[in-house]
Amino acid sequence: MSDQIRRIVTLVIWAVIAIGGGLIAWQLVAPTTATAEEITLSVAPVDPVVRPVVNPPVSEIPAPQQVMYISGAVVAPGVYAFEALQDVRIVDLVMRAGGLRADADAAAINLAAAIGDAAHVHIPVRGIVEASGAVPAPKSSQVQSTTINVNRASVDELTQIPGVGPALAQRIIDFREQHGPFTSLDDLDAVSGVGPSLLGKIGAYVTFGE
Repeated sequence: MSDQIRRIVTLVIWAVIAIGGGLIAWQLVAPTTATAEEITLSVAPVDPVVRPVVNPPVSEIPAPQQVMYISGAVVAPGVYAFEALQDVRIVDLVMRAGGLRADADAAAINLAAAIGDAAHVHIPVRGIVEASGAVPAPKSSQVQSTTINVNRASVDELTQIPGVGPALAQRIIDFREQHGPFTSLDDLDAVSGVGPSLLGKIGAYVTFGE
């Protein structure tokens, strides 16, 4: 064999080896690249889930109330609640209790009388004398004969003022102790729960002496 043929054969062998090695290297590298791409996709960042703090709806927050009890000749005697600053009359409480019964002594009560927190209204039955201890509803002709000195009165005494319940009476006393005695009806307007409507009703029932 001549040297020229030997060189040709050698070149062919190396070419075959190079091509085979290239194919083997490509097969080894290609799966690795695909796996790397899959891994890259699998760890793509995900937006975090934000869970805001949810406050209870305003409607679920209980509002301040004034509570009153009605007994006697009404359809549904019991305890009923009204908004704290609502101007409540006996007629409002009667209607909340389903109205007067047919045997109620309507002439003996003043449906327009104002009442406040913790009031107990008793509707008498027509022609029946109430048992001892019953609390009749105010009559239309009933007028308080004495006035209450708001600078000296206790909680019980202040609750005798139309429209003033125990809670409001206590606020009046607390305000009086913190700021000194009241000098006029207008001073009471500074107490929480006292407004123009209530002031218009209690003027004839209060005094402001030392």
